[in-house]
Amino acid sequence: MYVKEIGRIKLAHEAIYKAIEDGDRIIINTIEKMASRVRKLSENNEHDENTLQDIIIFDDLFPHPVSAFRFQEYSSYLEHFERIKIYSTGSALEYIKEGKPLETVIKDYEEEFPQFKGKVESYVPKTILHPKTMLGPERISQSKAAYTLFLNNIYAYIDIIERYKIPFVFTLYPGGGFYLNDKISDNKLKKVLSSPYFRKVIVNQQVTYDYLVDNNLCEAEQIQHIFGVVTPLKMLEKEYRDKKYFGRDKTVLDICFVSHKYTKRGVDKGYDVFIEVAHELAAKYPNINFHVVGGFDEEEIDVTRIRDRIHFYGPQLSDWFHEFYQDKDIILSPNIPFKLMDGAFDGFPTGCCTDAGLHKVSIFCTDEMHEHPGKYEDGKEMVIIPHDAQEIVKIIENYYQHPGKLQEIGEAGCLRIKEIYSYENQIAPRIKILEDVINDQK
Repeated sequence: MYVKEIGRIKLAHEAIYKAIEDGDRIIINTIEKMASRVRKLSENNEHDENTLQDIIIFDDLFPHPVSAFRFQEYSSYLEHFERIKIYSTGSALEYIKEGKPLETVIKDYEEEFPQFKGKVESYVPKTILHPKTMLGPERISQSKAAYTLFLNNIYAYIDIIERYKIPFVFTLYPGGGFYLNDKISDNKLKKVLSSPYFRKVIVNQQVTYDYLVDNNLCEAEQIQHIFGVVTPLKMLEKEYRDKKYFGRDKTVLDICFVSHKYTKRGVDKGYDVFIEVAHELAAKYPNINFHVVGGFDEEEIDVTRIRDRIHFYGPQLSDWFHEFYQDKDIILSPNIPFKLMDGAFDGFPTGCCTDAGLHKVSIFCTDEMHEHPGKYEDGKEMVIIPHDAQEIVKIIENYYQHPGKLQEIGEAGCLRIKEIYSYENQIAPRIKILEDVINDQK
């Protein structure tokens, strides 16, 4: 009796397993058919000149305007290249606390720049539906070249770039996954730079160039050194004739600190040093005020003793600064490398300093990586400071006593920035690199 019962149970189990297996086979077959269709569409796309792009760009934030350098660079490419497509994941929107979805950000961009309608699309990373079958991501256009900014971005898209066999170029800025002497960063670099489709990497600092060459990560001829960063053209072209200077138009010296917040007390950006300087100067001089823009407030470091002399404005978009910088005299940036994490360092000068300098605000900044020689003349176009509050106070006191020199530095610095960050020195060389890669595919 028990034997018969066991036999019936066994047969029932076998029937269940067979049904599951048949169902699984049907699902797999369906998925594989769908995947086959995607592959055929992709193969057809390879030979369709109507859908072939000269260049495709991958990004995680564009077209949001908060990243002004990226906004200008990609918009310049959209203006220059006829066959271009930008794929954006929008994954970085949450880090800037943007409440709008990517689709709305794209729509806003197209309303402002209707000539680029349809050129920017949302991109969904690949989705694995079954261990044996992978449906591709939203289908991308075949292209002669691909481009992106930052190590994390090129690393994120390297698989799809290689799957579509697209030669690529990328810009390796500080941050964005790139750190000196960091194993994870180095592994990402090795994978990207060893790709058979890698053509060129753009760097903006000598320390980055040296790091790639000294560690045999790529050949020197594969690196293009373009000092600086792409800057909004409207900022470069604008004349700031309404500037007010200490000692000429006003009796108060206004010193500002502008930065996003990444660490407690802002030690990587030197916010702690700035506050120490503010306390020292405020105790000595009744006509020096301080201004903080970015992710810092009065709770970060105690400012009770100088509460009536320091003002906080929170994070702001680039257009807001036109009026703000009108009466500011010094931007103080005592930033220091390797504080955010081992191997982390900033660009030189920081984007905030460059923006202030364009508004004829004198740049007082550190240069721990020794990038300024041959780029800016210390004491004439900017002032290089140590990461030391007491020494900074002495330097500022000298200019407090000689405000005319401060005005000269602000004006000379503005002219130098306009030269270094001009279209001809920033965007044009990048377009030339991309065009060379595109033309190699013809």
